[in-house]
Amino acid sequence: MKNYKKQYVIALSFIVVNILYIIKLFFLQVIDIGYQAAAEKNIIQKHIEKPYRGLIYDTNGKELVYNDPVFDILCIPNMIQNFDLEKFCICFKIKKKILIKRITQAKKYSKVKPYVIIQGIPKKHFALIQEKLIEFPGFIAKVRNTRKYTYPILANTIGYIGKISKEEKKKENILIKIGYEKQVLKKNIIA
Repeated sequence: MKNYKKQYVIALSFIVVNILYIIKLFFLQVIDIGYQAAAEKNIIQKHIEKPYRGLIYDTNGKELVYNDPVFDILCIPNMIQNFDLEKFCICFKIKKKILIKRITQAKKYSKVKPYVIIQGIPKKHFALIQEKLIEFPGFIAKVRNTRKYTYPILANTIGYIGKISKEEKKKENILIKIGYEKQVLKKNIIA
């Protein structure tokens, strides 16, 4: 008789624990949306694809404006493993203090998101160092296009587009830089 009581108590405790687990799982998977949002944030990565800008030719078919690829070196702090700091600095022509400062900034920004360490490496220089990038885990290259002009004066004639400064970004209106002029556009016109 005592053995049967012990069996019932053990079986009942297993049933109660399982019911508690099922209730907790139901709460986590169905009711609480916080975990769902965190999971979606981890699996969905936004990738901004910048459009390829068109070439500009004169009436005779001579190229006036073209796109020139440059490369940025980005680091993902969680993926950085032990690497030869001196070799990296020599290879990418960056000072050791600057590299350490930028890696520290990258860690403060995010441990899993890419952060730009070196900007604007020309394609000729990148071709020489591209194969060495594999020796530095956690560092990746990203290509972007810059606008180049056949004649230096064309930037003033055709116009240029510049980054908006932090002060301009804070204002109510959005400033777009075109040539030497600044045109002010209201936010609702752009959106």
